[in-house]
Amino acid sequence: NNDNTNDNKLFIERNGDRFQYVLDFMRDGGYVSLPTNIPKDALLQDLAYFGFQDIDPAKITVTVSASLFSDCHDHFELYLEKIKVTRKLLDLVVYCLSEYKTHGKLRVIVKYDYKKDLYCTACNMINSQQLRQEFGSHLEEIGLKIKSVEYNSSNENNMAIILLDFL
Repeated sequence: NNDNTNDNKLFIERNGDRFQYVLDFMRDGGYVSLPTNIPKDALLQDLAYFGFQDIDPAKITVTVSASLFSDCHDHFELYLEKIKVTRKLLDLVVYCLSEYKTHGKLRVIVKYDYKKDLYCTACNMINSQQLRQEFGSHLEEIGLKIKSVEYNSSNENNMAIILLDFL
């Protein structure tokens, strides 16, 4: 038949993304290097489906790319930073709760000289709605809410003032 019909096309119901590795297997004497997103077992099943025999699984390796490590490292660093911020906010919540339990105060003063890390966290909340919201959600868990956070510098005594209230 000389007309160009679909008679010469062959359709095989397998994963098209993995087929390139089947071709690599044929071209490279059974050696294949897979990326981490292609399961080795799935390729072995494809090879069996296509009729390959005496497949040596040791010749099929999974290669982890440097960019994958870089992406994971960057994600880990961002997550670690978020944990550090949350920890600082929780430390400030504990300090506020301690001040309330010990002195019955809903006006908490955090002095730079006395609690530098807590002072810095409180001051950061002044300029960050997101930090205030996260701090407020932690306070709500213990029945308190934040009214305001202020910075006060008088007589060389830097302090942050946190005003709390009951829910």
